[in-house]
Amino acid sequence: MKKLLVTVITVLSITMLSACGMSKDNQALAEAKREELRSARKAAEELYSQLTVETFSDALYNFEQKEEEIEALEFKKVKNKNTEGVLMAMDSLISDYQYLCGEMEKELKIEQDLSEDIAKYHDVLCYIENKSGSELNSMVVKDSAGGDSGNLLFDGMTLPSGRIIAGITITLYEGNSYTLVTTDTLGNENTYELSFEKEMADMEENGISIIINAPENGALVSDYIYSE
Repeated sequence: MKKLLVTVITVLSITMLSACGMSKDNQALAEAKREELRSARKAAEELYSQLTVETFSDALYNFEQKEEEIEALEFKKVKNKNTEGVLMAMDSLISDYQYLCGEMEKELKIEQDLSEDIAKYHDVLCYIENKSGSELNSMVVKDSAGGDSGNLLFDGMTLPSGRIIAGITITLYEGNSYTLVTTDTLGNENTYELSFEKEMADMEENGISIIINAPENGALVSDYIYSE
C-alpha cells in the first residue's frame, strides 16, 4: 500500500470564541463541506466492511479521529477569518478518505477475483470401473492447464480389469478440459478424453462414474453409481 497522504489538522486550535464568528454564508459553506466529509467517511467505512484484511484499519482510525474533531466544531463560534482554514482542512481530509477508498477498492477487487476463482473449483466424487482388459497401476487425471491429480491408485494399489474403486475425489476447474491417463502393470500407457455433459456444480453435488473401456472404445462419464 502506498504511503497515504495524511494531513495534520489542528482544527480545534482555531475554535476561539468570538463575537465575530462565521457569517451565515460561511456557515452554510462549512456545513455543506462537512456533509461531504461525512459522506467520504461513510464510503470508506462501507468499503472497509467488505474487506477481509485489516491493512487499512490504522489509517481509517486516524482519519476518523480527525473527522470527529471537525464534527465537534460549532461553526458559528469559529472566527470568520478562519473559514478558509476550516474548509481546507475538510478538503484535505476528504482527499485522504478518497485516496484510502481507492486503495481499498483495489484490494476488494483482488479479493473478489480470488473468491470468484475459488468458486470455479469443484471437488467431484468418482466411481471408477476398469473394463480396459488390463490391470492398472496408475490413473492420473490431467487438465488442459498443465495440472494433474496425481496417481489415484496410491500405496501400490492396482485395479484389475472388471474391478471398481469408489470414493475417489478429483478436483475440477471450470473452463479446463480433462483427460485420464492410465498405465497398466505391463507399462502400457493410454490416454482417455473425459467428456463432461453436466455442469461441474451438478457433478460436485451428485458425483460421477467413469468407466474405462479398452483404449479404442474410450472412457464413459455418467452419473454416479452407488455401490453397497
